[in-house]
Amino acid sequence: MIETARSFLLNEVDDPALNHPELSQEIKNKVQSSKNVVRNLKKIGDLYRYLKRFNHIPSPGGSAVYDKMKALTLLTMEVFSTL
Repeated sequence: MIETARSFLLNEVDDPALNHPELSQEIKNKVQSSKNVVRNLKKIGDLYRYLKRFNHIPSPGGSAVYDKMKALTLLTMEVFSTL
């Protein structure tokens, strides 16, 4: 189960962001950090707890990563944290 959930997040959130030509290297570094965390989680409960940190949508200007990814119509962790 963890493999399926992990692969889904990596394929739907992290990899598209890392491959997007309009994201700055600074934001890509933060996405890569998130990808490393997700890849290393061993239990589905750990993944659930990690996603809980994204359980609110930042207000405009509250998160440069969120704002830029949404502007480029990329999916964010916030979308999946409420599932």
